Amino acid sequence: MLCVSSTVDTVDSSYINTTMSDERSKKRTKTAKDRFPVTLAKEFNPEKHDIYDGTWAVSKKLDGMRFHFDPLLGRLLTRTNKEISAPEYVRQELSRIGLALDGEIFAGVGQFQKCISIARKKVAVEEEWRKHLTLQVFDIVDTEHDYYTRYGTMRENISEDHPFIQIVPQTVIKDRSYDLFAELDKVVARGEEGLMVRKMTEPYEHKRSSNLLKVKKFYDAECTVTGFVPGKGKHKGKLGAIKCVDNDGIEFKIGSGFDDEQRANPPFKIGDRVTFKFFEKTQGNKSKKTSSSYRFPVFLRVRAFVE
Repeated sequence: MLCVSSTVDTVDSSYINTTMSDERSKKRTKTAKDRFPVTLAKEFNPEKHDIYDGTWAVSKKLDGMRFHFDPLLGRLLTRTNKEISAPEYVRQELSRIGLALDGEIFAGVGQFQKCISIARKKVAVEEEWRKHLTLQVFDIVDTEHDYYTRYGTMRENISEDHPFIQIVPQTVIKDRSYDLFAELDKVVARGEEGLMVRKMTEPYEHKRSSNLLKVKKFYDAECTVTGFVPGKGKHKGKLGAIKCVDNDGIEFKIGSGFDDEQRANPPFKIGDRVTFKFFEKTQGNKSKKTSSSYRFPVFLRVRAFVE
């Protein structure tokens, strides 16, 4: 009796411990697809990203609500895999097409709030969807094929005159004759958000990817040179960066935009005013002990005079 009882107790304990260990393992293990159901874009940095080798395409950046469609479940999902309450006619049509489409629910330029207010309702109002929303699709969640293939598959399955699903046009950047920032100026002037560039030779990725880049408007500003940082690597013995302070007292460094001559013989001295460009100005966070700064500051020129 004691022997049997001991054996049973040991087996049960082992089973329980193993089961609990498996459950903990399941909780700890998350795949890339769990963390990133859709590809997220990185910021385009002209000093880092070469997009002029003929394998990149550019499209408009849409100001809508990101979605992807799961054809197995027949559901529209957000970028964090939460279900979107969509009308039956939308789900039926996406199921008929049968592709794991990735795109944006879109209400038009400057209509982001309208888009969100309609698409986030717990119970979809079909009349509102039909009147205001379209599905702008730009990819397929498919990790086996490159973008050339995925884009072709969309074109084969979605007609150009579809009433509410449109494929976002892609323009191939053939070489450096394509003026990315001139095109950016055009779309921003029309009130659009910016541009997206994507690598066409790569499969779909479940992460924030260097193969998908968002291009935002550069802004110009001025600052005062307060010091110099020696170069490293290929810039050893030359200028690496300049320390600066802007009119609001924000201190930062500029390490790009200099040509070889400027790095060898800097055309400025401490106290000079210089013009630089940047993507955006970030705000500091007291609780995280971070200060305001500039994203991707690039040197442009030395001011000819100081007011």
